[in-house]
Amino acid sequence: MSAVVMDGKALASKMRGELAKEIACSKVVPGLAVVLAGDDPSSAIYVRNKEKACAELGIKSLTVRLPADVSQERIETEVPALGRREDV
Repeated sequence: MSAVVMDGKALASKMRGELAKEIACSKVVPGLAVVLAGDDPSSAIYVRNKEKACAELGIKSLTVRLPADVSQERIETEVPALGRREDV
């Protein structure tokens, strides 16, 4: 059996293109919600990249930014509330 070299970037680009077409033809616009607590730079970059990907695909994105000193209780109420939204 011979090895198969795969181009991950090309495959991902092809898949994104196909997904964007499916979303454009759909009657339902999918949504992604992110809760970002604090100001960790790497987390902010990660979330920004998700927002960018959503925009490219036609997915609605919502980011809830909370301070670093947010309580666990607040996060535990925020997440289920987002899950109940029709647009998420």
